[in-house]
Amino acid sequence: MGWSSYPDTVKQKVVNEIITNRYWADGVEVAKHSLRGRQLWLLLRSTNNDGTQQHFISLAIVESDRRDSAVNVKHISESCGPAYYNCPLSFVMQASPVEPDSFADNWRKKVVEYHKNRKKASSTYIPEGARIANGNQTLELQGKHSRGWRLAIDVDTAMTFRISTRTLNQFVRQNKVTLPDGNDNNNVNHANDNHESASTC
Repeated sequence: MGWSSYPDTVKQKVVNEIITNRYWADGVEVAKHSLRGRQLWLLLRSTNNDGTQQHFISLAIVESDRRDSAVNVKHISESCGPAYYNCPLSFVMQASPVEPDSFADNWRKKVVEYHKNRKKASSTYIPEGARIANGNQTLELQGKHSRGWRLAIDVDTAMTFRISTRTLNQFVRQNKVTLPDGNDNNNVNHANDNHESASTC
């Protein structure tokens, strides 16, 4: 599906419109939604004529165009195999079964794998002694300081720093971490929000 443009508006207004049931065809309603950056994930509930219901996932890419004071939207159904995988895992768990080895089935497997890799990317999996290259500064990772924080020592000045889990994972994604065995963090299991350039539809 192509892009739709909404002139003279802002992103949040368009999002608020998409998550209302009147936006969708008769018999389709929004069961859940989650906005993650420009990606609006939707768990939709479809009611058939016999009263049975099915749940399926759809993605709305919502982008602001400040030059034209417009918002552009593109809808991608899971049946097209969106090239984005940060859909809430709970949506996949609640969605109705799909045909094995279909685009939707393979896409759901990638979503599950994405979340599995993100869990592995937690800084608790980065061992003590790992070194972080931060500009002209080299930090050596120590033990935990408190929940959500790690300690690191500047190898040149011996000054101690606290690093949040979020910041540490950013260092991992930027390939700035070297493990104690000398390998760089390409060997650290991690996943970020990057995506391929297109879906199958």
